[in-house]
Amino acid sequence: MTLNYVDIDGARVAYAEAGSGEPVVLLHGYPQSHEAWRHQIPELAATHRVIAVDWVGWGASEKRADLSYAYGDEVARVGKLLDALGIARANLFGHDYGGYLALGFAAAHPNRVLRLAVLNSRAHDTFPRVGFWAVWLMCVLARLAPWLMARLPLTAIHRLGLESYAAAGCFDRAQVERYVAWLDEPAGRRWFAAFYRGYQVRPRRGNLAALARAARAPMAFVWGTDDEWCPPAIALELHAAVPGSLLTLLDHGNHYILEHRPADVTAALRALLAAAAPSDPAPAVAPATAPPTPLRASATVRAAILAGWAWSVCAGLIVFGMLGLFFEDIGGLSTNQTHAIVLNLAVGFLGFAFARFGLEALFVLASGIGMVAVSAAGFSSTTQEWMYSTFNLNATSSWIELVSGMVSLALWLAFRPQRRRTP
Repeated sequence: MTLNYVDIDGARVAYAEAGSGEPVVLLHGYPQSHEAWRHQIPELAATHRVIAVDWVGWGASEKRADLSYAYGDEVARVGKLLDALGIARANLFGHDYGGYLALGFAAAHPNRVLRLAVLNSRAHDTFPRVGFWAVWLMCVLARLAPWLMARLPLTAIHRLGLESYAAAGCFDRAQVERYVAWLDEPAGRRWFAAFYRGYQVRPRRGNLAALARAARAPMAFVWGTDDEWCPPAIALELHAAVPGSLLTLLDHGNHYILEHRPADVTAALRALLAAAAPSDPAPAVAPATAPPTPLRASATVRAAILAGWAWSVCAGLIVFGMLGLFFEDIGGLSTNQTHAIVLNLAVGFLGFAFARFGLEALFVLASGIGMVAVSAAGFSSTTQEWMYSTFNLNATSSWIELVSGMVSLALWLAFRPQRRRTP
């Protein structure tokens, strides 16, 4: 199928188009392209104008590593896509990551959505435990060491991840290669790190409430029940929140339901398109109540925390640096501070993890407690004597203090609020 291109935020975005009539915009999932919809495009194009997009960075679209891929920016690009295509209102169907964006756009701009379909997606929620931590670690790696992430065997990792789905008949090996081949390109690898640098795994519960309030357009939730990444409980919650929505649960269907059960998916989407769309655009719906604003650490508090970490680094440097001989008799600095590996690093790390979920109060609390405990234990002669007599730790503990302080500072730099970059 011939691809066309539009410009979105300065990036060249590819899309395939077929048919005529009321527009249907198809958003694919991870790590795919518009080809994920290859079974549905000709069927839907018989009655509608179908536009299947290679989302920004994916497939044949340009891979701009200098753009922000935060959720709000990605959702805004859905509207920019419609604008670029001259579409005021559209049927919006999204699978996986595409469903995550489609849901956010429908919640924020119900006046631009004729009908909404979400298929096997994290939607308003997040991933189950194992998937959550796997994706979270990718996000951390992208923030702390994007150069390392770009050097991982990304193509082989994704090829391996899709192997079981290929064996289940979702796609053949040639299709897998078309999905992941761009990860071999330097630009693709840099973009991949940029994508995960902006990605967040926290749930978007506000989208569910907004969607329920704005539910004038017909909606359908189509799910394979054997999805380990996006379990059917997400679909059940969506269906319960939106009165009158259509729910299709496909027994033994896996995550890549578009390709695993194409005929059943097409039938469910046709049923949705047969439902009457609102004749007039819905007004933009403001949240019933403003979302709670996370408690932000004041400049003074943040400065105090950074000062504590700086103290940790200096303690190690003074003990082992060139000034060590001069200060070796100052007992308050050459202390047994093995507590740092538990308090300064672990507590600080957890504090930052909480901060990534918007829990700035816990960030301040965890960091503050860690610094108080570090100071108290560090200057306690009883603690020093116990550490030395029990573990014979003296010099080693200062190295731990140095390393943990540096890691804590690196976490601060990685997870501090980032300015959005625009082209």
